[in-house]
Amino acid sequence: IIFILIIGLIQIMFIVMIWLLDGILVMQRELRGVYYKRFENLFTKMIDGCALHEIICDENNKPIDYRFLNVNPAFEKITGLKTSDIIGKTIREVMPGTEYFWIEMYGRVALTGEGAHFENYSQSIDRYYEVTAFATDYKQFAVVFVDITDKKILDQRKAELELEKSKNALLSSDAVRYFIGTTS
Repeated sequence: IIFILIIGLIQIMFIVMIWLLDGILVMQRELRGVYYKRFENLFTKMIDGCALHEIICDENNKPIDYRFLNVNPAFEKITGLKTSDIIGKTIREVMPGTEYFWIEMYGRVALTGEGAHFENYSQSIDRYYEVTAFATDYKQFAVVFVDITDKKILDQRKAELELEKSKNALLSSDAVRYFIGTTS
């Protein structure tokens, strides 16, 4: 009789454990769903461009191209490239004139796992971008970026104005007037 009671208790404990594990698994799935929805919401509503890519290497593991895996709506707005036209395609297919700098930089991130933060000009789009790139998996990387073209143009205009102001100050100085007056 004791043996039967012990077997019965073990069966009950086993059933309770399965029930608890099932509850834990259900909770994990629900939490994953909540976190996925939060991430998806962040991804689709953020104002910075964001894209997930995979690097393509030659037989020597040298980066030669990269493929678009996913982009957010801000990516379209900032670059003018439509999601439906680029997903699954490579940068060389979408923009054949892309500078090698982009492929090399993203390749370094995807192959080494080291992130990068930089500013660079894209001749194909005629825009300046501030970019943060980071590896998401081996040979995959994500980029988050903003268009800084207007800032770059403003900075260039400020520098030109400062140069013009310096030239005018120099030309209006007494020493320059004296020098011009004695050499004429």
